[in-house]
Amino acid sequence: ISIDTLRPDALSSYGNQRETSPRLDAFAREGVLFRQAVAASPWTIPSHSSMLTGLDPDVVGADVERKIPPGVVTVAEVFQAHGFATGAVVNGPFLDRHYGFDRGFDEFVALDAESKAAPEAIDRTIEFFERHAGGRRFFFLHLLDVHAPFDPPPPYDGLYVDPDGARDDVIPYLRKLHYHDYLWTAPV
Repeated sequence: ISIDTLRPDALSSYGNQRETSPRLDAFAREGVLFRQAVAASPWTIPSHSSMLTGLDPDVVGADVERKIPPGVVTVAEVFQAHGFATGAVVNGPFLDRHYGFDRGFDEFVALDAESKAAPEAIDRTIEFFERHAGGRRFFFLHLLDVHAPFDPPPPYDGLYVDPDGARDDVIPYLRKLHYHDYLWTAPV
């Protein structure tokens, strides 16, 4: 599971005192939780190309203008070659077929990134596991829902808002860094 732009300190399993992520925390308790992991790059394409190939982003060379080269083997291709059912659901604009992230997946679904489609992505993931129950399988789920622009549905839209109306300085800070253009129209 890859959740774009999610900081570990936002999750209870990494020490957040609020119960922010009960299902992810349960998943972490049942699996392996890495306490110290470093992204190979500060943005999606090179970071994930590294994650899915095991190579440094400079070696893979994937970016907004170049996809994962044909000679570079992905982990999905290795699992597929060893008889695993392979599947992926992504809802981010930079992890689609155009950049070669579909290689090695028997089933690859790229959802509309603008829809913030985590519920649909999770439903499709569950369907994959039901179809391949009892078999060997490798699955990659990428979610973009916590990425800006921030427009969470109720009740999450007000869950961490200061009831006294104190303003957060995150948007002005990101504007100062010349973050994405849509921040210029975001309410302060």
